[in-house]
Amino acid sequence: MFVPRDSKRNKSNTRSETAVPAALKKFQPVPSHEQISQRAYEIYQNGGYANGRDQQDWFRAEQEISGTGKR
Repeated sequence: MFVPRDSKRNKSNTRSETAVPAALKKFQPVPSHEQISQRAYEIYQNGGYANGRDQQDWFRAEQEISGTGKR
């Protein structure tokens, strides 16, 4: 009976079927519109309800939620 060489290897050295590729480990899911909206409103509240900063608040909320903002 023929036995392939690979089957004799230590199976702990083989890649697991559930292993996650490194590229996917860095993947951040895109935040939902609702999540961004809620956080932007919190920023607006914490800023004393200052008008005229809606875009800055939105972009800041996006960055905070997605983890791309400066810390």
